[in-house]
Amino acid sequence: MLSIVNTAIDGEAVTIYDSRVLAAHPLQGARLRNTSGQPLPGGPLTVLSGNHYAGDARIEYLPADESRLLSFAVDLPISVQQRQKGAEQTVQALRIVRGMLESQVTTTRGTSYAFRNAAKAAREVLVVHPLNTRYELLEPAQADERTNDDYRFKLTLAAGEEREFQVRRSTASAILQAGDFAGRDGA
Repeated sequence: MLSIVNTAIDGEAVTIYDSRVLAAHPLQGARLRNTSGQPLPGGPLTVLSGNHYAGDARIEYLPADESRLLSFAVDLPISVQQRQKGAEQTVQALRIVRGMLESQVTTTRGTSYAFRNAAKAAREVLVVHPLNTRYELLEPAQADERTNDDYRFKLTLAAGEEREFQVRRSTASAILQAGDFAGRDGA
């Protein structure tokens, strides 16, 4: 392979957890910011940590002054167990509207991530959680980052720390049911 650009660019190490990529462990990665002043073409990269080989990555086209996440190796000292918290449905309100019974139903869904950092150093973890626009984020109150497809939450794990992180979302829907409720509006 030929080196196309041989210049330093800004970057920070980050551990990326996305259960759709690998369920049991996050990936070692970096957030790169193209400070080279020119666009960087997409293609393979070899990642070095100091003078040591750290892994390989593939980067997409990166315009000047934009940033991208890339991953290059499995972060084995960190383990993750993900558990889906079942859907809860609660009828919040019943009312009669124009002779129809309307019920307002709220559905709450939760996901719990149990992290264990067996490394001798702290890790900055970026938890990637799928975004569904029909749901409103409840916990945490907001994401640290949001893309078209995902929420991203920043989490710091101390060396040896075990920690649970939860994401809860909810949606509300109205259901109309026909019936003989004429003349009883507002009940």
